[in-house]
Amino acid sequence: MTMTTKAKSKKIAKRDHTNLPAKLDMRRYFLKKYHGHHVPIVFDACRGEGQLWNKLRQEFKVNYWGVDKKKIEGQSNIVINSIRIVSMPTFHADMVDIDTYGAPWAHWLALLDKIKADTTIFLTEGRAMATCATSGDVLRATGCVFNELKLPVLLPGKMANQLSTMVLAKLYDHGLTCVECQEIVANVRVRYFGLHIRKAK
Repeated sequence: MTMTTKAKSKKIAKRDHTNLPAKLDMRRYFLKKYHGHHVPIVFDACRGEGQLWNKLRQEFKVNYWGVDKKKIEGQSNIVINSIRIVSMPTFHADMVDIDTYGAPWAHWLALLDKIKADTTIFLTEGRAMATCATSGDVLRATGCVFNELKLPVLLPGKMANQLSTMVLAKLYDHGLTCVECQEIVANVRVRYFGLHIRKAK
């Protein structure tokens, strides 16, 4: 089953607040379905102004912490590149929110071998144009980087959705299984994913 919405975005910005209702609905869905029996630890990898989780924390009881790689004016946020956090051998959270509004795949790939128990992960993938260049993390993970062959410039962009799906499937290489994956279709340039994954039996 795929969650869909006709949410519109007039323009790509550093912070994607245009589809806030869709993002909130995605997180509410997984909070209610998989985390209603306990108080989850939530790590927000790209906290920004905290709009999403400030709202959700009024509705759900969670142990929340978040960071951002930039200082947010008027807030005392922790400034660090969050990929350093999810790459730590001892990293643990019940929910991980990776709303980079760009390519979330470096975080995703770094996180996969840290998952030891049931975990919900949210990913936002945004591209400035529907066929813009695919990130190097995606190309390397899908075997599209070669010693001598150079891909046609537009090909990775045209294959972006298929390549992203292949990177999502990398979880199976880490002894994980996907219990449920939902996607919200915002527009041709933005995709929102929610996944509940666990160690495979």
